[in-house]
Amino acid sequence: MPFLYKQQRSKESLIFVNADFSWWNKAKLLQYVDSQEELNRYQQYLEKGGQHWLEYYWSVRKFVFLARFAAYWTTFKFHYRFGFDFKFWLPGIEVKYACEAAEKVGANIQFLGAELNSQTADRLYHETRMNVPHYFLKRFQYTQSFYSEELHSNRQKIAQSNPQTFTEKCLDQHLINWYTQTAQIFFPRLKEVFVDKRDEDLFT
Repeated sequence: MPFLYKQQRSKESLIFVNADFSWWNKAKLLQYVDSQEELNRYQQYLEKGGQHWLEYYWSVRKFVFLARFAAYWTTFKFHYRFGFDFKFWLPGIEVKYACEAAEKVGANIQFLGAELNSQTADRLYHETRMNVPHYFLKRFQYTQSFYSEELHSNRQKIAQSNPQTFTEKCLDQHLINWYTQTAQIFFPRLKEVFVDKRDEDLFT
């Protein structure tokens, strides 16, 4: 899920968005697209020419990485029950709205890059500590805990909504914190790459 930041300065506004400048140059042409469902139809067009993080030479290490990451990512989606349409690494309609509003008022836009940019992809590629047995060990340790009840409750919310509805109606700061903390327990390497290291890139 992309994030939007806004900083007020004396007479000018600075808008921070998790997207690339090239993405916005294409998205701004979609003037009559005003919903996430419509924007999803143009994802192939918006991603064209973007970060192709899997286009490395195909060595043995590359195949090992793909197999390990596929198993880890499948376990991650199974754990939280995110559907195929939950693509948090892509800029959403809210980013398009933010950029349009910023241009209307003459605010400066700071493009922070996509969630899954080349630097994040490199970190995933060189992260060799992603392992599925660690997940099952933690699941066993947290069996019959309050966490299990919270997990099933959040799974039901996801099952009864689409990404847009879930984000707007359910995903408040407390639930975001819950996902962050549970990712630290069950998927520490993904959390480190997508949250900790990404925060360091943005704010240091």
